[in-house]
Amino acid sequence: MMKRLLHLNLALLLALLLATGCAQMSKITGTTSKSSAPRKTTDVSLYNRVPASMKADVKEAQFDLKQSKANVNTSKKKVEIADMKRERAVLQKKYADFDLQVANAMQRDAEVNVELKQWEAIDAAGLGDKETNIKTIANLKSKQLKAEDSKIQSTASRETTGVKIKKLSKKIHSLESKLK
Repeated sequence: MMKRLLHLNLALLLALLLATGCAQMSKITGTTSKSSAPRKTTDVSLYNRVPASMKADVKEAQFDLKQSKANVNTSKKKVEIADMKRERAVLQKKYADFDLQVANAMQRDAEVNVELKQWEAIDAAGLGDKETNIKTIANLKSKQLKAEDSKIQSTASRETTGVKIKKLSKKIHSLESKLK
């Protein structure tokens, strides 16, 4: 008799633990046996037999649904526009970076040009070692060409980025005007 009572209690305890565990798992994983998505449960043939005088609330609900769908579409377009604006801001930052690179290259070119003109004046005056003057002038002209190359590359990158910004701005403006 005691064994039977012990087995019965053990079986009840296991059943309780199993039920509690399943309930907790559905809370943890967020799964339930019922779908949260709305289902079509209206029988069209039955609804068609409802008198028109009783369909006013339904028509109002259908209008509200249509408005809600329109609001969702508008919000999606606003999100799309915001993403484009974010992308444009990134491009504008790149444009500014390329602009800085161009300015730095121009500054390096000007600095090298000053030094080059000084060495050319030294050489023209017949001062210093002739071989050293020639090598130094050649090195400075090479640096000047590198600075010019850097300026040309940065300018090209800046300009192509500017074109991308203009295209994106037009697209943003077009989408924004459609929202109004």
